[in-house]
Amino acid sequence: MDLELLALVRLNLAESLLHDGDPERAQDLASAALGHYGTTQNYWRRIECLRIMGDIARHQGQHANAANFFDNALRLAEQIGAEREAIALRLRLASASG
Repeated sequence: MDLELLALVRLNLAESLLHDGDPERAQDLASAALGHYGTTQNYWRRIECLRIMGDIARHQGQHANAANFFDNALRLAEQIGAEREAIALRLRLASASG
């Protein structure tokens, strides 16, 4: 299987599992996808992975960890000029911090 496709499937499944109430499995899949996108330097997908991992941490009540994921995603979004993602991440960061 194509590794890029596999990583995307993992990322989509992670988001779905989070919404279905399985954050532990979602975390494993999102982390695996992040590893792939970090290796391939796909910054857009890394932002998605970090956002989902932040959502997972927030769902688990780990607000400081969630804020860390959102902050890392925000910095990356700002670095590549992804303004729409940056706006959404600022909102998530604000909700995770307070």
